[in-house]
Amino acid sequence: MPWITDEWFATSEHPNVGTTFEAIVAFVDTLKYDHDGEWLFPSEEWVPLEDRFDETFKSYWESVVWESYFRPDWHEMIVGGNIQGAWDDLMARDAVDVNDADYDWWWDAYTLGYMFIQKFTDEMEREDPEEYVHHITYEAAYKVFDEFGYPWVLDTEFSTMFDIAGDGAGHNAIFAFFDEWMYNSDEWAMEPPSGWLYMDERLIPTYPYVPTPEMLKIFLREQIQE
Repeated sequence: MPWITDEWFATSEHPNVGTTFEAIVAFVDTLKYDHDGEWLFPSEEWVPLEDRFDETFKSYWESVVWESYFRPDWHEMIVGGNIQGAWDDLMARDAVDVNDADYDWWWDAYTLGYMFIQKFTDEMEREDPEEYVHHITYEAAYKVFDEFGYPWVLDTEFSTMFDIAGDGAGHNAIFAFFDEWMYNSDEWAMEPPSGWLYMDERLIPTYPYVPTPEMLKIFLREQIQE
């Protein structure tokens, strides 16, 4: 009955905080006299620890209210994201029209990712949701992770899963980016690996290390041909 920790002890998720002795005594009293009480089952809002958002993800959304294990509903997430400029008014209105507030957005990382990537594609003023893109270049994907605060993670975590440098990022890659951000980003390295280069330091934009002379020759030849 792990939900008792949250719903009856009001325990904090933060390390070394826990609950109060008074809360424990009160619940023990409940156990003694209420054998068929509500404590036997979790509420509909309760979320198991393994399904909760990572702190790295939550800390980005400064305009969204995060309270203990509760998840903000879809409309709260959209409004909060719109306030801090994660997406424009057009996309926010469309997202609210398409899905009700009780939409389980936390199981569909692509929906959030699709909305989030748009401002990193180009500067076009869009007037119709049909104009939004579903595929981004490596450079745009880098900007997304730079916005997260971890640009190196694009290369260290996803370069073996997808050929983003060559093919860009489509549906599967975007889903993976945002699913990892939502649920596994607390494990991301806080610093880039040795030798990794930021975009403005690179000779080849899609290659995050110092290239060999042969790689540089091929890159320059391709640039001339284009």
